[in-house]
Amino acid sequence: MSKKSLSIFYIYYGPPFPFSVNGAAIFDLDLLSYLSTQNHTLHCITCIFDNSKEKAFNELKKMQNKFNFTLDFNENQLTITFNSITLHVYENKEFFQACDTYVHTHSPSIIWHRYSDAWIKKADWSLFGSQTNIMFFTEHIASLNHAHLKPFNKLILNSQYLKQTMFPKKRSSTAIIHPVPNTSCINTRFQPNPQFLLFVNPNRNKGSHIVFQLAQQNPHLQFMVVKGWWGYIDQPFDTLKNVLLVPSQEDVSEIYSYTKLLLFPSQATESFGRLQIEAAYNNIPILGSRNGGIEEIFNGNGLLVDDITSIDEWQLKLDTLLEPACYEHCVSQCKMIQQQYSLKVEANKFETILQNVV
Repeated sequence: MSKKSLSIFYIYYGPPFPFSVNGAAIFDLDLLSYLSTQNHTLHCITCIFDNSKEKAFNELKKMQNKFNFTLDFNENQLTITFNSITLHVYENKEFFQACDTYVHTHSPSIIWHRYSDAWIKKADWSLFGSQTNIMFFTEHIASLNHAHLKPFNKLILNSQYLKQTMFPKKRSSTAIIHPVPNTSCINTRFQPNPQFLLFVNPNRNKGSHIVFQLAQQNPHLQFMVVKGWWGYIDQPFDTLKNVLLVPSQEDVSEIYSYTKLLLFPSQATESFGRLQIEAAYNNIPILGSRNGGIEEIFNGNGLLVDDITSIDEWQLKLDTLLEPACYEHCVSQCKMIQQQYSLKVEANKFETILQNVV
C-alpha cells in the first residue's frame, strides 16, 4: 500500500535548538529530517520567551561556531535551518496567533506537539479540536493532569519505563518511539588502547559527585569529563591530575575514540539514556545506575549499580568491569545494542504511526 503524503505541523512552545540543547531536541530534528525525505510537508514553529527576535538572532549568530545551522532574519521573520529543516521562531506574544493562522490557512493532516507544561495549560484547544493531534513525551511528568490529554489521538513516549510510569492503563492511545542517536556519533578515528573513563554533562543529577570520588580514589585511572553545552560544572575536577576537562562537543565521535568506558551514574531516574546507545555503537561498555531507561536498554553491555548512592558499590563494580575477561565480554555484548536500536527503524515506526493515526 502506498504511503499518504502528510502535511505535518510541528509545535514546540519552548526555545529552539540550540537554545535548548538536549537529546529530545536533537532527536526531533532527526525525525523531522527523515520525514522531509519521505515526501511529507513540514512546518515547524518554536518560541522564545524572554528575548526579542533581534536579540535572539544576535545570540544565535554567536553559536554558529559550535553548531551547524543557518540563520535568516528578514522582515521580522526569524528562522533557523538545520540541513533540510527550518524552524520558524516567534516571540511569546505572537506564538499563539501564528498557530491559529497556520491551522486555519493550511489545515494540516496532523499536528505534532512536543510536550511543554506551559503549552498544555495555555493553548487554545478549541483550535485543535477538529485536527489530528499527537503529543511526544520525553520525561516523566508527575503533575500531569490527564484531562488535558483529551485532544490527542496518540501519546508517544520514549521508553517502556515511561509508558508504565505515566500511562499504565492506556494501550491503544500510546506508542513507544526510542530517541536513538544517529550514526554521526560513531568513531572512525580509532586510537590504540584508549584509556579514558568518560563522564558527560557534570551535574549532581548525572552523578558528578560519584565520578569525582571515583577519580579521587583511583589516581591510576584516567578520567575525561565533557562539560554540558553551557559549561556548568559542580565539582572541582580541575584539582585532580587524572581528570581531563573537555568543552562541550557537537561531534562526539572523536571523544569516543579515546574512551575505554562510559560512566553513567545518574542519581535521577533517566527516562531513556541515549548515551548508553552512543557508547555501544562504539563498542564501549557502560558502568551505570540501575534505574529507568538505563536498565531498560541495558543488555549485558557493562555493569549496573543497584545502590546508586554508595561509592563503595561503584568502586566494586568499576574494579570488576576493568578486569580483562569481564571487560571483553561486555564489549562483545555491545553488538546486542547495535542490532536492537536504529534511528532508521525508529523513524520508520514514527512515520507509520502518523500514517495510521490520520
